[in-house]
Amino acid sequence: MANKIDANLTGLRYAEEVAGTLGVLPASPTWYPMEPNSYGEFGPQITTTARSPITPSRQRKKGVVTDLDATAGFQNDFVQESLYDLMQGFMFADWREKPSALPSAVSGTLYTVPTGQGTPFAAGDLVWAEGFTVPGNNGLKVPTASASTTITAPGLAVEASPPAGAKLTKVGAQAGSGDVEVDVTAGVTSLTSTTLDFTDLGVIPGEWLFIGGDATATRFATAANNGFARVLSVTATRLTLDRYPGAMLADNGSGKTIQLFVGHAIKNESDPALIKQRSYQMERSLGSAGFEYVKGCVANTMAITVTQADKVMVDLGFVGIDAEYRTVQTGAKPGTRPDVPDQEAFNSSSDFSRLRMLNENTAATLFTYLTELSVSINNNVSPAKAIGVLGAFDITAGDFVAAGSVTAYFNSIEAIQAVRDNDDISLDFAMVKENAGWVFDIPFVSIGDGRPTVEKDSEIKLPITMEAAEHPTLRHSLLACSFTYLPTAAG
Repeated sequence: MANKIDANLTGLRYAEEVAGTLGVLPASPTWYPMEPNSYGEFGPQITTTARSPITPSRQRKKGVVTDLDATAGFQNDFVQESLYDLMQGFMFADWREKPSALPSAVSGTLYTVPTGQGTPFAAGDLVWAEGFTVPGNNGLKVPTASASTTITAPGLAVEASPPAGAKLTKVGAQAGSGDVEVDVTAGVTSLTSTTLDFTDLGVIPGEWLFIGGDATATRFATAANNGFARVLSVTATRLTLDRYPGAMLADNGSGKTIQLFVGHAIKNESDPALIKQRSYQMERSLGSAGFEYVKGCVANTMAITVTQADKVMVDLGFVGIDAEYRTVQTGAKPGTRPDVPDQEAFNSSSDFSRLRMLNENTAATLFTYLTELSVSINNNVSPAKAIGVLGAFDITAGDFVAAGSVTAYFNSIEAIQAVRDNDDISLDFAMVKENAGWVFDIPFVSIGDGRPTVEKDSEIKLPITMEAAEHPTLRHSLLACSFTYLPTAAG
């Protein structure tokens, strides 16, 4: 037996448990890898209670184990894919995913897909193809036709058996020439169309999209009309917007085949029927010693931290019901163990394409530059304990709370006044890297603190705390969008 085990020999994976059954794995779980930078409280904390009888020896007796608290906490770099699945746990909701397909073959003109997978796609969709061996079968495609088992697109090459990871994902739509226009009427900004059906985009009120492609012909002539925008309402011929890339101007889109890019959306749901609690098992390998498992883990806290000139970090915390250990001889629990995806971390210097804190009462942007930003989720999860149970028999979730803080360069008294006046504030930001990205939106915020930090030989800074509440019309506190593909112009 080794005298010591280096921390670098450890690893972390998680698997989702059977829905509604804490501590129970499915028959063939998938153990997804994580790459933690560090660990917080991880594993079981055992409570022992000593016997303290009245005795002439004036000594205590050996105690007994009376309680167990199981937790799993760790910090990870924020990357495009690894946190996607776990967001469902922290949001207590399912992703509202855009259609995807898993091709079984490619000819020179079309992808062959399982029955029914081609039906959600249509001519004019924007489709991101990835994972194919033949380079030309990857990339952004614009199908010309689709059927139940086929998706037709130009520029393909024969590939009889694509790899298991080959995938097609709908990432938007390309309109016909002059079909999509910008309409600005009585202070309301909308995209309108005659032929393109906006409901086919699959977006919901509060969701974000990106307007405009990389080619001049696929974006509006006015630069301020292209970029990230938030959807307020959707009909077949009109997308009403309430957050804009800039000061959008009326534009008839003449001669333009405008591209609109969409992602997968997730929010804390207000409809009880859509609120879904997930549980996980966390597996930490401990080198030659074996494996440690925290079972029945429910996602509790997530904190995204952004500081200047650094990677974007995320701290994750789970509350479990029990723990378990297995030796190397016994081996890890069975299941599929995919490799770690090759991903780069988002950074605060070059990957933020949008960051806006808006005063809803005055329509003014509160700050131009920030030095620190944090956004947190707290599900207020607690273990349910009972006589006869070591650990917990269930998990209780409290209110969903989204909060955060910023430290900004102070340049106006209006920000301090907004705190005093309890104005309605919103915060949104977009991170884009390698033609993919995320948008986070907290649409209804109360801010606090607001006391300027004045130090010699330094700029005045303003710390602000944020507490989110349910938006009166959108009905959520936080919404996130994960974009499988974005044009280079989005970066």
